[in-house]
Amino acid sequence: MYKYGLSVKFRSTEGNRDKLSSILLKASELVSSAEGCQLYLVSTDYHEPETIWITEIWDSKEAH
Repeated sequence: MYKYGLSVKFRSTEGNRDKLSSILLKASELVSSAEGCQLYLVSTDYHEPETIWITEIWDSKEAH
């Protein structure tokens, strides 16, 4: 069975990466428990300090 995945790149304004990360981590608590969500990962980028990546894997596009 195929899964549905997304990778989303957020870029915060200078000096606000941690604030944006905190908001996205709170959102992940809600989304990760949604039916059909296999993975909701929030990560920062070592090479781009203001960048945050969201990686999602869902059972299907419809579940997303």
